[in-house]
Amino acid sequence: MIRQARATQAPRADASRPGPGTTITAELPVVTSAGLVRPERGPRARRRSAPYLVRLVVWLLVFVLVCMLAGAAVEHYHPSWLDFLQNHASAVVAADAAPSRAPAKGGTAPRSTHVPASGFRLLDEGARGASYVVPARSYSIVVTTSHPCWTQVAEPAGSATPAYAETVQPTASPKAFAVTGSASVVVDAAAESVAVEIRGVTVGTIHLPRLGYTYSFSPTGA
Repeated sequence: MIRQARATQAPRADASRPGPGTTITAELPVVTSAGLVRPERGPRARRRSAPYLVRLVVWLLVFVLVCMLAGAAVEHYHPSWLDFLQNHASAVVAADAAPSRAPAKGGTAPRSTHVPASGFRLLDEGARGASYVVPARSYSIVVTTSHPCWTQVAEPAGSATPAYAETVQPTASPKAFAVTGSASVVVDAAAESVAVEIRGVTVGTIHLPRLGYTYSFSPTGA
C-alpha cells in the first residue's frame, strides 16, 4: 500500500528550471562548431564636441564676465584707481572775451576784458574730492547736464550751508553759479561737465564729474 501511494504522487517541479510560460531575457551564447561564442556589443557612440565658433563665443563671454567682476571689485574697494577715467580736467587757454576796438570819433577806446591765461590747474586729488586753482577771485561755476541734476555749491569751499542747492534742469543748462573766493560744488546726478568761467570765458572744464565727489576751487595765492 505504501509503495503504491508513492508511485501515484506527481513529481514536484524544479524551481530552478524555467517553466513553459517563463520568458528568458538574458543574452545566450551562440553555439558553433568552434565552441561557445559570446554575443558582441556594438561600439559606443562618441559625444560630438561643440563647434569651434560656439566654444570661442563661450570663452569670450567668460572673459567679459571676469573683467566685469574685477571692475566692480576695484570700484568698490579702490575707487581712486578709476579716477583717471572719470576726471578729465582740461585747462583751456583763455582768450580775450571782447577784443579791443578802434576808438570811436570823439570817444575813448572801450576797456578790453582780459582773462589771465593758463591759471586753472589741478592742485590736489583724493578719494573724496579734488582741489583746483582758479586765476581770479570772482568767477562762475557752470554745470552742464542733459537731465535733472541736483547740485550744491558751497561758499566758502566745504561750508556746511551751501550757497546754492537746487536741481539743474536740462532746459536751464548750462547753469552758472557766481561765487567769490573759495567755493566747492557737488553733483548728485550724472552731469556732462563742471566748468569754471571768468567774465564769460571758460578757463577750465571737468568732464563727467563723479557723483557725490567734492570739487573745490580757490583763487591763486589764497
